[in-house]
Amino acid sequence: MKAIKIHPCLVAYNNPEEGLVVMLDNNEFDTPGIWGIVLADIVQHLVNAYVKDGMSGREVRADIVQMLTAELNAPTAKAERKDASFTDEGFVINDQYEDEGEE
Repeated sequence: MKAIKIHPCLVAYNNPEEGLVVMLDNNEFDTPGIWGIVLADIVQHLVNAYVKDGMSGREVRADIVQMLTAELNAPTAKAERKDASFTDEGFVINDQYEDEGEE
């Protein structure tokens, strides 16, 4: 097997103390709209995973889209901005930035 060097554009994990932590490289794509394709691809990967567990793909997709729409319209948590960069050791988080909120 050939080893490849990767540069993650998106990493997400659940931290018991902080909740969902998302690190991303917003310079990975030329336009913000490309993230819509990334999110759609992630939804399809989730659908495929649940289908393997015996669930209906149509129902899983509908549930994800329904919750995504609801969360976009009325967020249940505030997304806090922290500067992070990707190095050979992984993501490095810099806490110097205060949350700037939405523009």
